[in-house]
Amino acid sequence: MKQTSDDPLSGVLTETMPPFLGAALSYSPNTTLDWHHHETGQIIHAVSGTLQLWAADQFVLLPPTMAMWVPPAMRHRLVCKTQTEMRTLYVRPDALDLGADHARVFSVSDLLRALLLAAMPEKIDTRDTDRSDALFKLLAHELSASPVAALHLPLPTDPRLMPMIDAALSDPGEIGSIANWAAAAPASRKTVERLFIQGTGLSPSQWLKRALILESIKRLSEGQPVGTIALDLGYATASAFTYMFKRALGVPPSKFVLKS
Repeated sequence: MKQTSDDPLSGVLTETMPPFLGAALSYSPNTTLDWHHHETGQIIHAVSGTLQLWAADQFVLLPPTMAMWVPPAMRHRLVCKTQTEMRTLYVRPDALDLGADHARVFSVSDLLRALLLAAMPEKIDTRDTDRSDALFKLLAHELSASPVAALHLPLPTDPRLMPMIDAALSDPGEIGSIANWAAAAPASRKTVERLFIQGTGLSPSQWLKRALILESIKRLSEGQPVGTIALDLGYATASAFTYMFKRALGVPPSKFVLKS
């Protein structure tokens, strides 16, 4: 897997940068941006493709219907499985407060998407200060008003669970039964249950259900039909999948279909 260390902030001093800098980034398939952090906050949005993102003890699948806030100094890692067009805002720490302790995932409205695209790319020496300041004020307001989506997976740290986690993040639809999945861990079923609850606050079945939801959102944003997704993820019918989805998130799958 190709790794890159490209840093649009290279040479930019945080204390003298404007409130935000936008960057338009393109990544080829199977590119990894390994663990790193910024002194700034960061808003990450995939215009096309789906990002796999690890931030502290969370895992997120970030489709084009979502954006993510990564607080200043938080270590994070990104993986682009497919060709990915990413738009990101680096935000000076004193310019916007969306939380300093936790990464947050936002639903991207049509207005927010337009504002993010309008803010890119930014270069200090060619900035239109008045326009940029007006854009940022509107962006900050829209971000603060955007609903936070519970679309992250808390990651346990006990190494005995890593075979289970790796299998689920690779393809949760192939897991099958919880018993077979738990058998991959070098621990008893009872110990697996205890470690999951201690490490994530979720039982194995609850954790896997959330992993399936994340995978379904990624596929929805890629334009896959609900019926196909339902069958691939182990649901007998599209209506059974839709019922589960609405019960978990309060909205139908169509909410996560990217508009053309």
